[in-house]
Amino acid sequence: MSTTPTGLPLLQESWFRHINDFARNTTWLHSPIRLYAKDGVILFALLLLVGWWLARRGGDLPRVARSLWAPLGVLLALAVNQPIANAVAEPRPYAALPHVLVLVSRSTDYSFPSDHAV
Repeated sequence: MSTTPTGLPLLQESWFRHINDFARNTTWLHSPIRLYAKDGVILFALLLLVGWWLARRGGDLPRVARSLWAPLGVLLALAVNQPIANAVAEPRPYAALPHVLVLVSRSTDYSFPSDHAV
């Protein structure tokens, strides 16, 4: 796999720069994206709760069970992800690339595999 002088894989750096350039050119999106980045997990939890409530209201026990397994699956995926991310130890692109736009506070955890991907 070819890498750039920053040590990032070529494709990864290219995609990151394209997305970062898009962010620079869409300043009107910065506030909603910041809000989603900081509070999106609350929205996700609310959606899981609504799914459980709708399943319970419908009286379909298999749907209720599935709605309860969904958040457990999320927690399991995160638990499996953490040791893998620490083993791979790939730095976040903004740590390797100078002069990039960062809209929220920088995270100290590793970039791959991303918690958002699991």
